[in-house]
Amino acid sequence: MHGSTSSRAVRTSRAGETTKQSPEKGRKGWRMPSINQALGMPNAPKGRFVNPGAAKKWADIVAHMEVSAVLSDLDGTWADEVPGNDMPDVHPDTPTVFGQLSERMLAAAVSGRDDRAIEEVYGIRHTKVHRISEYGCGYSYDGDYTDWVERPGGLDDFNQTLDLILKGIGVYDRVVTQKKPHLSCVHFQGVSDRGVVDILANCINLLAVQHGLTVRKGRGFIEVGPEVDKGNAIWRLFHERDIKPYGVVFLGNSSGDEPARKTLRYLEKWGVVTAFVCVGHDDRALAERSDIHLDRPDETRKLLTWLRDGTGRMMAS
Repeated sequence: MHGSTSSRAVRTSRAGETTKQSPEKGRKGWRMPSINQALGMPNAPKGRFVNPGAAKKWADIVAHMEVSAVLSDLDGTWADEVPGNDMPDVHPDTPTVFGQLSERMLAAAVSGRDDRAIEEVYGIRHTKVHRISEYGCGYSYDGDYTDWVERPGGLDDFNQTLDLILKGIGVYDRVVTQKKPHLSCVHFQGVSDRGVVDILANCINLLAVQHGLTVRKGRGFIEVGPEVDKGNAIWRLFHERDIKPYGVVFLGNSSGDEPARKTLRYLEKWGVVTAFVCVGHDDRALAERSDIHLDRPDETRKLLTWLRDGTGRMMAS
């Protein structure tokens, strides 16, 4: 998804996007130009349209934004991921722009964070922004919070035993645990010994199974809780709001957003125009399956601003 565009390798699709077809490390397929090359806009967000139809889909959604939806992950998407309880460096304009979008279209934050952290850490306070927390365990809108999923019955016992395990293998002071309303998360970036990490992961897996909980693994953390994911959360949001959007944009950065990507692909079978945006370079496979790939989280703010301002609308004509 990176590289310059040579004149002899450029061709134009029927939709009018300039594209480049080139193998990447032996893999055949499309290598798209940067967004500013495709649209001729030097101030474009730094990134690429990943497939030949992506620019057209973006333009179509922008042209129908009043009946479309924008959904976004937060950690790694709005700001670089940080270990444990460290505060991410969120640009203050990002939640402002997202709130402005919520005045014109359905806008939802879909995060593994709990609802309080979505509001306080990421500054999402606009009453018209839907807040889906803990991968779909909780939902907040217009000041009202609802548990979409009951707190797992075995979570308290899991937490108590987890502390004993961490002390027993000697990592209690080197990990950060976050005990959320529906989930427990162990950040182990402070543990350098891979063998110890494997022991920790195995212990958590066994303990989770014992208490009927599901394990979710990420970069430097393990999370335990009910069986939920962002894809099902999107379905529930649209069902409870009784809407079928014209188009859907989802922004994410990691394997935790893969269920959302799959849901977008399924929505396309129903005639919904979708654009999955992968942010950053942490998950190469996800980036290659996306429609738009942004270089880093700071470009998210620029893309959301583009959406708010209707940039790219002319490409739908």
